[in-house]
Amino acid sequence: MRDSIDRFLRSLRSRRYSPRTLRAYRDDLHRFLEFLVEQRDGGEEGPDPAEIAPADIRLYLARLYDDGASRATRARALAAIKSFFKECHREERIDANPAALVSFPKPEKRLPKFLTPDEIERLVHLPEGSLAARDLALIELIYGAGIRLSEAQRLDVRDLDTEGREAKVLGKGNRERIVPLGEPALSAVRKYLAARVKEDPVRFRAAPEDPLFLNRMGGRLSARGIQRRIGRYLGRVGEGLSVHSLRHSFATHLMDGGADIRAVQELLGHRHLSSTQRYTHLTPGRLLRVYRRAHPRGE
Repeated sequence: MRDSIDRFLRSLRSRRYSPRTLRAYRDDLHRFLEFLVEQRDGGEEGPDPAEIAPADIRLYLARLYDDGASRATRARALAAIKSFFKECHREERIDANPAALVSFPKPEKRLPKFLTPDEIERLVHLPEGSLAARDLALIELIYGAGIRLSEAQRLDVRDLDTEGREAKVLGKGNRERIVPLGEPALSAVRKYLAARVKEDPVRFRAAPEDPLFLNRMGGRLSARGIQRRIGRYLGRVGEGLSVHSLRHSFATHLMDGGADIRAVQELLGHRHLSSTQRYTHLTPGRLLRVYRRAHPRGE
């Protein structure tokens, strides 16, 4: 089993899966392997993939549930297991895919956490200190373009077209898309680039091939660094907010403003419309506008 997992991970690596995705697959499959070793007491290599039955997978999911794992965690674990056995079956190392008969847990129906326009206004006035220009540029870009944290972290200077007021981002599955940029985001980025070059033209230069967002040492700012810095400001605005809440706010405010859901899907880089439909929840303000516009006595 262990050798088969390693072979599967090498295959994903050759297909240029992101390091984050590879770590998630590796961790989930190794936890499943540990469970099988514990259950069968068959040595560290674990059983042969051909020996695994749907009941083994369901028992593992039940163990995760008993350990307090969320539905999202259990669904991610099952997705990794399904992908692993699907490849084993495709390569004819097993006669049947045992995971094909195991259903995903029903997803939790939770609305995304988002900020109100007033909270966004408070947020953009919070950055302070020597890194204020960079932090503000991050906030304005993530909220203004609705990009993911990982997409912001991977941006290079050349990915921004300030004349065309747009940016090229690399999303999930290595899919590129072009996102429009508003003046607040463009202005914040210009000021940040000018400030960093002024501070140290050699270490903090802004050549086209350089990362857009740098750490104190002049290297690319990490995802953890973004989460830590921006999360600190978000914590002063409200509870339970994360950097991803800025993307949720982007989508929610577009929908509240009457944007077409297909356009929002394109802007967010969602492959499936169902991923965008969760932003169709009605905020009180939108409800009132719909009522006044549609009801004969709404006014």
